Amino acid sequence: MKPRYDLLILDLDLTVWDHEDASSLVPPYRRVSEGAAADSRGTTIRLRPGIRELLSRCAEWGIRVTVASWNRPDVVFPLLRTLDLDRFLWNPVIEFHPDKVAMVARILRALGPEWDGRGLFVDDREENVRAVAEAFERVDAVRFGVDVKSFRDLTELLVGGGEV
Repeated sequence: MKPRYDLLILDLDLTVWDHEDASSLVPPYRRVSEGAAADSRGTTIRLRPGIRELLSRCAEWGIRVTVASWNRPDVVFPLLRTLDLDRFLWNPVIEFHPDKVAMVARILRALGPEWDGRGLFVDDREENVRAVAEAFERVDAVRFGVDVKSFRDLTELLVGGGEV
């Protein structure tokens, strides 16, 4: 089975997890369950159902997974480690500004000029999806919660089911 995409670019806040602003959290974190962590004040952040399965499948299928996230890197990288997601991510871009086009451009530059694949960008915000879709010919963009309702839907889209 050959996947439809060889690069998956995920947003974090309200996409990978249920929290709307991970930059507001205060490390250190502690893992409270398979899919949740709490910060030093006890605020809990929960992964969306199916994200771990999606990341495992992407690894099996040879799809690179990365992140384009408007957050403070010093706050979010430790959270990714605590939730054991960092091991699935290639070249995550976490920067404290809202310009997702610049973040995706940075990811594509890291792939090098020889990359000739297709990417899929997933974000919960319509303006980010639209901007990325317009900026990059070889990157499709979908809105989480609207175009894809779950990580199960996203898995189907990656392997050829569903419409972009």
